[in-house]
Formats: sequence, C-alpha cells, structure tokens
Amino acid sequence: MKNSQWIAISIGALFVGILVGFLTFRPVGIEAPTKLSAGLGSCSSGTVPADGALFTLDGKNYSREQLPGELKDLYYNDQFQSYQKTRGIVEDLALRLALSKSEDLKTLPQLEALLPGGKVSDSEVKKFYEEKKASIPPQVTYEQVKPQIENFLRAQKLASLASLELKRLEANGRFKFLVAAPVPPVANIETASYPTLGPKDAKFTLVEASDYMCGHCQQIHPEVKKVLEKFKDKIKFVQINYSLNPNGMSGTWIRGAYCAEKENQEKFWKYHNAAFEKQSTEVHDHSAHAKGEPAEDLSANLKKARDVALTVGLDLKKFDACIDSQAAKEHVLKTNQMLSGNGVGGTPTFFLNNVKLQMTHAGLGEAIESAMRQ
Repeated sequence: MKNSQWIAISIGALFVGILVGFLTFRPVGIEAPTKLSAGLGSCSSGTVPADGALFTLDGKNYSREQLPGELKDLYYNDQFQSYQKTRGIVEDLALRLALSKSEDLKTLPQLEALLPGGKVSDSEVKKFYEEKKASIPPQVTYEQVKPQIENFLRAQKLASLASLELKRLEANGRFKFLVAAPVPPVANIETASYPTLGPKDAKFTLVEASDYMCGHCQQIHPEVKKVLEKFKDKIKFVQINYSLNPNGMSGTWIRGAYCAEKENQEKFWKYHNAAFEKQSTEVHDHSAHAKGEPAEDLSANLKKARDVALTVGLDLKKFDACIDSQAAKEHVLKTNQMLSGNGVGGTPTFFLNNVKLQMTHAGLGEAIESAMRQ
C-alpha cells in the first residue's frame, strides 16, 4: 500500500471515530451530519399481523414476545432504526418547507442554504486539530487533515442549528411528527444482588450497564451523576458492570468493583467513581476489547486497580485475595450472561423499569424524562 493511501485511510478512520462519537448523542432527528436526510438509504415499513405474529412454521405462529431476549432486542433495534430514518427524512422536509416559506416540494432548497451561521473559522479548525492531535498519525500534517476537520465542524454546526429550529417549530405548535415509534420489549433485569442508590421503593428503577474501559461510559459518567442528583427522590439507580473483555483489563477492573462491594456499598461507589476518573485520563486502544491483552498489560492494570482500591480505603489483603478469586470471575461471567440475555451487547446501556432507553435524545436526562411520561 502506498504511503499516501495509508495516510488517507488513517485520517478517515480517525474522523469516522469522531463522527460516531458525535452521532451517538445527537439530538432527535439528526440522522447525518451533512443534512438531516443524508445517507439514509431506503426505508421500508413492514407490517405485522394483528395477532403480533412474525412468522409461521409448521402451522404455528411465533411472535416477538416468544423470541429469546437478544433476538427480541435485535428485532426492536431494527424497527427503531427504521423509525429514526423515517423521522430524519420527515424532519428534514418539514424544516425546509418552514424555512423556505414555500409549499413547492419539488424546488425546496437544501438545509445548508437555509440555515445561516454554519461557517467555520480557521481558529476553530486549528483548535479542534490541537485537541485531537494525539489521535492523528504523526506523519499526517495539519494541511492534509484541515479540509476534513472543516467539513466535520460545518456539519456539526448545521446539525445544531437544525435541531434548534425544529424545537422552535414544535414549541410553537407548527410541527408534530405523527409516525408512532415501535414499542420496546420489556427486559427482565435481575437487580437484587447489585449496588443501588436512591429510595428502595421508588416508582422508577434506572439500570446502567457499563464498562470502566469503555470510552463512551467514561464520557457519560459525569452526566449520570448529575441525573442521579436531579432525580434522587424519584429514581432507584442500579449499577451493573458489563465486561466487554472478561479475560482482559475490563474484567480486572470489574472484579475489583465486585470486591469493593464485598466490603460494603459505600466502598463500591468510591471505587466505581475513582475507576472511571482513572480510566478517563488515560489513552487506551479500544480495539483491544476484541483481542486478548498480553499478560504484562494485565499485570499493570491489576496494579492500577489495586492503587484505586488503596486510594478509596479498601482492605488490601481482602482485595488481593478477592480480585483473582473464582467467585469474582464467575460473578463477571454470570452478569454478562444475564445482561446479554436481555439484549445488552455494548456499553453504556440504560434501562428504565426494564425498558431500554434509546440514547438518540439530547442527553440521558431528557431520555429519562421522556420515558417517564410514557
């Protein structure tokens, strides 16, 4: 492979990662950064019989509710993605109609031409480059990557402006999306043996499945703490750690959390917060989740977990005896099996009263409030 091709691929991989991070927490309806309907492809609207059957085999009907947990969740996710694509197309069209003040659907301008303020300055591009410089291959120059940064920042501004305009239309009663969202399946999360915060008899139970090594979990952790403070009288919060790599660094940290809880829940929460703070300050190759880490890395990470345990006041003799115990390892695997059976395949994943929250909303707090109203 030529060096120029390798550089292009490296730059592309970097900005795909940045775009994925942006889109994961985009406002409702923002389906792509260039325009609301960009890159959506086709959208089919399959129908389900009135009795809820999905298919018939040997004269017997099978419905979604009969599917195993992971397949039930996959089916719902496919429906929800289709719903979101439809919503993106509709909101794009509605915005263009409203902003252009035209009723001619054939000659509507694109959003880029209707939303002023999307220009990106050289200083903004430079600042973004400096912030992400550590993730860019050293042989890639600022001039090489500048056009992609400009496009990304311009797209980000357009998405924000479009979201604000859409909210104004909704607040003024001018726009209402009429397509019904698919009904999410009800999970069966076993919460009794996991650490909790908040009133035990709360009407709402919020479950978070997260991994200390997960970058998105680290990013959303401060927001989780704010949400728990906001809803401290309304929500019982249950923390369940889901290991993306039980035999690697991820498993080590989560076994440490299990051992902290063995002392008491107060020690668990101290370890939990300290572990996230420790991991969020370190550069980590997240591709390592898909492969086994070498023994020396696991040993170094065990030391980090032990350092956190010491910092939060755990009994190190008990901690050392616990973290590599069979009971701790079985706890991690049993938890993963339980969560996987309820459709958890990645982190962070949130459930409110056993219904998975869709994190395409403006934030966790908004997603919770929306679910509470339903």
